[in-house]
Amino acid sequence: MCFMITMDIVLRKSNLINPGILYTFYVGMGIPLLISAGKFFIEWIRNKGAVGENIF
Repeated sequence: MCFMITMDIVLRKSNLINPGILYTFYVGMGIPLLISAGKFFIEWIRNKGAVGENIF
C-alpha cells in the first residue's frame, strides 16, 4: 500500500502522466470500491441480528 501511495505522489508531482488520465483512473477504481462497500453494508444490515454475532 505504501508503494501505491508513493507511486501516486511521484506520478502527480512529476507530471509524467496527464492528470486527466490519472483522475479517470481514480474514478474507475473508486466506483467499484464504493459499490462493493455498499454491498457489504447491505449484507451487514440484513444479518446484524444473527445469533452469536456482536453488533458493536
